[in-house]
Amino acid sequence: MPSFTSCPAAAGARVRTSAANARGCSAAPGGDALATGTVSLVGFEGLEQIALDGYLAGLGDAGWQGNPDLVRFGYAATLYWRYVFGAFVGESVTWMLDERYHAAIERATGHTMEEGADYTALLIEFYQHVYGQVQELKAALD
Repeated sequence: MPSFTSCPAAAGARVRTSAANARGCSAAPGGDALATGTVSLVGFEGLEQIALDGYLAGLGDAGWQGNPDLVRFGYAATLYWRYVFGAFVGESVTWMLDERYHAAIERATGHTMEEGADYTALLIEFYQHVYGQVQELKAALD
């Protein structure tokens, strides 16, 4: 799967942009691409950190002086709930379990169902990392 790395602050990386961010980095780096398997998980945590740091710097440039943990919590909670339950459980698992969709999935992704299952296993590990972030940040913000 292709690597999805970029944001102007990340030496040529490519992250979804946010109009509110002067640096061009989104607080949700490639969330859609991550959930759909069009992005490599290799190095994603590093990209995630670069994007969040760039997003926070853009907020600071715009005058925001709030708690950066609020931004990190918002990012992690949104990623977890939107992509784990919305995209992964709500959509992907249903399609993966129904063999009628397998050929279409393979055509759309360019990968076999077995490759998709391997990627899904890595994705679950990543989502566990994100869930840990949500729990830690929630406790720190309480």
